[in-house]
Amino acid sequence: YKFQFKYRIFYILILLLIQIIDLAPGINKNFLQKKPIVEKNFLKDPVWSLVSDNFKNIISTSISNSSNNFPVISTLLIKEKFNKTNFFRLGRYNREEASIYRSKLYKDIINKKINYENIYVVDNIDHLRHLKHIYKDSDHGFFLRNNIWLILPGHKSHMSILDKKKLEMISYKKIKLGEKINIEMNKKNGILGMGWSKPSYGRSTKLNGSWTEGYFSSLLFISNDNVNLVKIKVDKIIFENQDLSEIDIFINNKKANDILIKKTKEIHINLKNEKLKNDVNIITFNIKNPITPFSLLESVDGRLLGLLVKEVEFK
Repeated sequence: YKFQFKYRIFYILILLLIQIIDLAPGINKNFLQKKPIVEKNFLKDPVWSLVSDNFKNIISTSISNSSNNFPVISTLLIKEKFNKTNFFRLGRYNREEASIYRSKLYKDIINKKINYENIYVVDNIDHLRHLKHIYKDSDHGFFLRNNIWLILPGHKSHMSILDKKKLEMISYKKIKLGEKINIEMNKKNGILGMGWSKPSYGRSTKLNGSWTEGYFSSLLFISNDNVNLVKIKVDKIIFENQDLSEIDIFINNKKANDILIKKTKEIHINLKNEKLKNDVNIITFNIKNPITPFSLLESVDGRLLGLLVKEVEFK
């Protein structure tokens, strides 16, 4: 028995040594090494003080379990006291509830229902492009700090000259007649605004395009040409009976009436009587009753989807 006991201790010590060797890099990085000098200035910008002193909640424009902004925002959440946030990291969460929340938030923001107690963390370039246009004449301030865009309601007067220049650099795509534009999310020279989601569907992750998610999904662009027709190629439709009467389309907030829906899942918008502006134009899809693939028993996907838009052409 003594012989077996000694050998057991020997094996335990070997396993313990392996564990220590495995953890050594992490211990060295987190406890023994000095923190990088950059961290001394982390969140030291006056705007972060403005944030903590004047706002009760910190909100992402797109609730997600994998936000790239989470590391910085989580540090802020630990440092300051906020009442509410939608930033989180969870092993499991209800994706349908998250999509309903996102859809409601998009709807409120697009309809200019801004909560002055919220700091809005802009999730991506598509959202920023749209928000810049919606709130260009408002008293809301746009700030880029720690590579994160923030909207501080009622604080436009705090924007510096550099803040204004950075915001001016967020541009809109100038479309050309005959140009076919692939619909992609988070593209620097893209045309998407708010209300879009990844093209994945069920087990398929190789689809092209972007899904409309929620009630409103927008395209933003600048037109210098005399556009008479907009052709929108749709790859998939998630409506019961694929009924496209569940969609209203608006051009610069005015309902487009001359719409033709092809059997090839192409939507044609006739603009002969509706001139586009030589400025930013918005095409908005109003999905009246978005539903989830899960509710149709097609997939476990819980997002509120409508159209998988693949391509837009201006003629």
